[in-house]
Amino acid sequence: MRNMIFSTPISTQLAKKIASAAGTTSGHAEFRSFADGERYVRVLSNVRGRSVVALGSTPPPAENWIDLLFLIRALKENGARRVTAVLPYLGYGRGDHVEKKGEMIALRLVANLLESAGASRVIVVDPHAAEISRFFRVPASAVSILDGLLSKIEAGADLLTVAPDRGAAERAGRAARILGTNQVVVFKKIRPRPNVVRLLPGKVIRGTKSAIIVDDMIDTGGTVVAAIRRLRASGVRNITVAATHGILSRDAAKKIRLAGAASVIVSDTLPVTESQKRLLKIVGTAEAIVRVL
Repeated sequence: MRNMIFSTPISTQLAKKIASAAGTTSGHAEFRSFADGERYVRVLSNVRGRSVVALGSTPPPAENWIDLLFLIRALKENGARRVTAVLPYLGYGRGDHVEKKGEMIALRLVANLLESAGASRVIVVDPHAAEISRFFRVPASAVSILDGLLSKIEAGADLLTVAPDRGAAERAGRAARILGTNQVVVFKKIRPRPNVVRLLPGKVIRGTKSAIIVDDMIDTGGTVVAAIRRLRASGVRNITVAATHGILSRDAAKKIRLAGAASVIVSDTLPVTESQKRLLKIVGTAEAIVRVL
């Protein structure tokens, strides 16, 4: 992979790791804000006739999306032959379906925006939607880093693999196969109001001493904390949490550790603060991304 790699500000460190792993060069672009908050993007490297990569995670605030879209368009307007958009974290990826009348599918809209900006191909790390390609007209694919997240877990037949909700069931099943375990539990939850989680009554395998909770992301941590409490009430004491994307809103990492998690494993798709690093184990994604570029 010899494509020049450009990055939005939020993903600069990951871009350097990818360029080093791929043995390629980093492109240069200028990003800044006007006095009113509007964003400015300028490509500084010569990209005419080249295939390039535009890398950028897109969590809130919205300027992360603006930066990536403007970067893709600037690359195209400055002569890039092909632009591969790589989103380590896909913002609005949870908007892949409609639950209530009057809602819209946000993921379809942001997919259209990436295409309109000029992306020839899209790569997403562990998206919330399992079949990400169905939202795009250009080639789109997912990169799984589940093996990396689980690489430091001491597996055993008595290890319980837990999906904190039905949306994580498929991921938990894959994790169980990777770890060589034969015990999988899927919890069911309801949300009485936004960002509030309640687990429904259900069976928990008793006699288990160790468990790993597997999900694609940790936002406020409410779902994970509820799962930890259910497990601890059933006698499980050694609990690990593994999720690709550490959004970690509202002191989520601290809440999860205080609830009883022995360790919390996330990837580097999103930056974390120094205080969060002390509570986390962080797995790199650069090599997995390079393999698909």
